[in-house]
Amino acid sequence: TLNIFQDMEPEEATLCREMCIDTVLHTDMSKHFSLVSEIKCLHMKNSQDSTEQYVTGTDILPFILHSADISNPAKPRQTAIEWTERCLREFFEQGDEEKKLGLPISPL
Repeated sequence: TLNIFQDMEPEEATLCREMCIDTVLHTDMSKHFSLVSEIKCLHMKNSQDSTEQYVTGTDILPFILHSADISNPAKPRQTAIEWTERCLREFFEQGDEEKKLGLPISPL
């Protein structure tokens, strides 16, 4: 198995893992409007005082991933259809794997 954290110090690996988890959780569409509010607040806070930087790369990464995650309809139609089919296939494969493992099946 691949361990992307193997060459990191334990504290660094923990921080990186937490950041990865947080970033992926930001793709949850049930949180879309709260994410929009959060990014607006970060933008307002950052633009009110131009001498201090309030938004870091770590802050903005989850929003970049969320934007990429929801951008499919803006792509050319054939590309959007292809990626929709890939996502659906992945969701159904995940459900099959959860069923095989006796886990509750995640909703689509």
